[in-house]
Amino acid sequence: MRTNGEFYLLDQLSKLQASTIFDVGANIGDYTNACLARFKEAQIHAFEIVPETHSKLVANVKSSRVITNDFGLSDRSGLLDINYNANKNGLSSLVPGTEINKGDWIRRPVRVEKGDNYCSLNNIHSIDFLKMDVEGAENLVLAGLRDMLENKKYPSSNSNTG
Repeated sequence: MRTNGEFYLLDQLSKLQASTIFDVGANIGDYTNACLARFKEAQIHAFEIVPETHSKLVANVKSSRVITNDFGLSDRSGLLDINYNANKNGLSSLVPGTEINKGDWIRRPVRVEKGDNYCSLNNIHSIDFLKMDVEGAENLVLAGLRDMLENKKYPSSNSNTG
């Protein structure tokens, strides 16, 4: 993250007011911890779909400002199959048939929740910053947040209301 520009981006974004951050595909929590260090007032909702990786996330992230979720976000709630490899858990993916998923991968069911339902149940009215690292399933995450996005329940970059 130091060399690929992610820290630089977070440093720039931290100048803005952010109260709600979603880290979808939180893995072991490195990005969540980077957000914690930069967004001093924000509550972070971290989502990690792979149970073994979620356990590492919980062990690595220690803050009352973080809500860790042992499921992923998608366009529906229920179970989906994920391609999982214990040696490459950061590359686990709901998307089959890619080069990344060839090798010693095991397909196994994992829990997903529709993002709009999660927001409704948790009284989340806006998402200030949405980070996704879900190995090709970004379209599912965005489709599940359709109501939040269509109703513009995210901060406007233009504070001028006209």
